[in-house]
Amino acid sequence: MNTIQIDVDRYIAREQSLPLEDQYGYWTFIIAGQPMSVFGSYSEATIVAKLYARMYESDQSTIILDSVNNAGQIYKAG
Repeated sequence: MNTIQIDVDRYIAREQSLPLEDQYGYWTFIIAGQPMSVFGSYSEATIVAKLYARMYESDQSTIILDSVNNAGQIYKAG
């Protein structure tokens, strides 16, 4: 089985730290140019993203972590 890497360069470039394995949130990955969002811990989300890439036989070996919203995070309007 081929190893599928997740590219976090775009995420880190936004001056945020690398997510912890047990950090819960809403994760958006770019797989073969299409966004896919998963809710759960970072490790759970990466497993689902890699499974999705294998199921649909993505021709790209790299998945890009595009964005994340932490669970329970409150945004102020205005």
